[in-house]
Amino acid sequence: MWLAPLRWPLALFAGAACELVSSLWMAGAGGLVMLVGGYVLLLAFAARNVAVLGSVLVIAGLLANLTVICLNGGMPVSGADPASGFGPRHHPVGPGDHLTAMADVISVPALGEVFSPGDLVLGAGVATMIAATLAGGRRPLPRRRLLGRIRRGRAVARR
Repeated sequence: MWLAPLRWPLALFAGAACELVSSLWMAGAGGLVMLVGGYVLLLAFAARNVAVLGSVLVIAGLLANLTVICLNGGMPVSGADPASGFGPRHHPVGPGDHLTAMADVISVPALGEVFSPGDLVLGAGVATMIAATLAGGRRPLPRRRLLGRIRRGRAVARR
């Protein structure tokens, strides 16, 4: 099996580490800065790998979640018991929150979780990126660039 090479893997691992640290151990402004920093690193990874199928969905999901988090100082959660504890980056939906339709509003009782629309788009993008990477796939070249390479005698796309 041939794997498509992913670029900037350290940005992926550093972003995931920032997410983990901010969700488990950091609260307040420091946790929010660490969370936003993690999102920026994950966005950089996805943008650098935009040729991999699914990366645009990953970027869209990350941007949707990041926008809600930045506007509200964390991710608002709808329909959850405030006594259940949210962790440092989540809080119950309040009257001052913005873009609450993009917050964690999709309840899945079977899993005991609440997801945001951005989470669903992000999940679809990650699944697509994994499948495309395992299949060795990158997006095909746009027709104009491909035709130009054929005319110059380089019909095979560079990786």
